[in-house]
Amino acid sequence: MKPSHWISTPRIFIIDGSITDCHLMSNILQRAGCKVYFTIDGREGLISVLEAPPQCLILDATLPGTSGYAICRHIRAVDQHYTIPIIIVSAKNTPLDQKYSLRMGANSFLAKPISEEALLQTVKRLLPGFSLAAVVQTPPPFTSQPDTSETLMEKYALIPHRLNEDGILLRRNPFASSNFVSDKHLRRLYAVINGRRNVQELAEMVQLDPQTTLKLLKTLWQQQQIAFHDRNQQPLKELSLLDNIERNE
Repeated sequence: MKPSHWISTPRIFIIDGSITDCHLMSNILQRAGCKVYFTIDGREGLISVLEAPPQCLILDATLPGTSGYAICRHIRAVDQHYTIPIIIVSAKNTPLDQKYSLRMGANSFLAKPISEEALLQTVKRLLPGFSLAAVVQTPPPFTSQPDTSETLMEKYALIPHRLNEDGILLRRNPFASSNFVSDKHLRRLYAVINGRRNVQELAEMVQLDPQTTLKLLKTLWQQQQIAFHDRNQQPLKELSLLDNIERNE
């Protein structure tokens, strides 16, 4: 594996079984000037890393169908010179977990829930040529007023509706065929959708910022679990509003 090179915009890849954690870490790193890609699929992530090595890899220790440790060990078998810094993240935070992560080839270990400051400082340490000093800041809490731009306000006014309610009642879990079944934030958000609350109101109920809530709703929309209506309760035929929600407009 050839060492990957970068000048001012490091490319960071996240492999995490929680779509919520992917979005939260991605938001933090994007605000810091990084280019971020992620997947919740361990095998897909491993292939991507081997084909296009990132400047830094953030790897969840526990992944559906595989182990983050196994992925780390596989990468180190190919990348014997440690050209890719690897950060293991885990909900388990014992000395044994930390030592095992380092023994498997990780450069650093972070406990979940991830702290913004800890994440940025770790990336800064592993990528010394990239300065994060100007962007280490805490985002506003979910109760703060959202961006007042007309486009963003329009997005936050969208009203999601659950689809196939009859079928859902007959199923043990509405995400039984989805990779997001283990994501508590996503399931909690889905549970409070009632066809009347808009994005801003849902964000307050699940205690997430509106931008992250909108991204999670887009995931549900892509999984054909919900549809969107405007503030007049008219179904949206054109969903161009969702095309660029990764940006802070």
